[in-house]
Amino acid sequence: MNGPVRMKLWHVAGAILAVGAVAVHFVANSMWGQRIPRDWSWESKFVGVATFADPKTGEIPKTDTPAIFIRSIQQQQQEGRPVFVMLKDTYAILDPATGKRTWEYVVDAKVNPGTGEHLLPEFRGEYFVFPRDVSPRTYKMRFSYLKGLPLAFIREEIVEDLHTYLFAYKGRGEYTESYAGTDQYPGVKVQPGQEIRCADDQYSLNLWVEPLTGEIIKWSETCLSGDELFDVKAGKHVAWLERWAGDAAGSDVQRNITLVKAQRKRILWGNYYLPAILLLAAVACLIIAARRIKPA
Repeated sequence: MNGPVRMKLWHVAGAILAVGAVAVHFVANSMWGQRIPRDWSWESKFVGVATFADPKTGEIPKTDTPAIFIRSIQQQQQEGRPVFVMLKDTYAILDPATGKRTWEYVVDAKVNPGTGEHLLPEFRGEYFVFPRDVSPRTYKMRFSYLKGLPLAFIREEIVEDLHTYLFAYKGRGEYTESYAGTDQYPGVKVQPGQEIRCADDQYSLNLWVEPLTGEIIKWSETCLSGDELFDVKAGKHVAWLERWAGDAAGSDVQRNITLVKAQRKRILWGNYYLPAILLLAAVACLIIAARRIKPA
């Protein structure tokens, strides 16, 4: 085979590899590049405490009552892709002895599947889920009963063997709508001018997020001062509702880590590693083709 033919073959091989690199990246990005791909869902289940006020005394007992916390996010429809996706966010507290739902809140959200941001104009700039490639900064989060809460980056932490970013908030927590009730939870009646909030602004939320995928690995939130019914106009306490705290650990965290590791591998190989390998091979072919190859 003479030199010109060899050079031509190296050029063709280089072009094919370069096109392949772009194609692989494009296909992988369409499948796994979006923050909320078609097969995405999220669930967390962990044990905490939910101690409700005694109906006779109106006070919250000093001894805490165990509870099971379950939060899940499911996709409702796919017709709006790639512009939007509808998500159903269900958060519930269960009595571990009876399985009865002692509290439940369900909310729907219209979200950008590419970034995880809300699409309604009034929620512009607020995230339903953390985006891909999370930055160490403050994110305004709106999900479940949270209303544009500023979650600030605190530090990097290793959870088990996974690198995460810890985001946290502590302060005012008002979540009147979360006590409205559902088919499985009767709810609490709130009069005009009243709100339900965490007493003394002691609401606390910590989220451990894997930065590449944007997935929450670990979750902790509390209102140890107690949820109270408060008369805003009169500026006075009306009634106690419950004291609660939940902290994901053990099997729930391990399950999330396993899922995120698999997701990381798909993203890294599909979006970065494989396209880079193909592109480097293409460059090598073109370099070889550019050399003067003497006839055999």
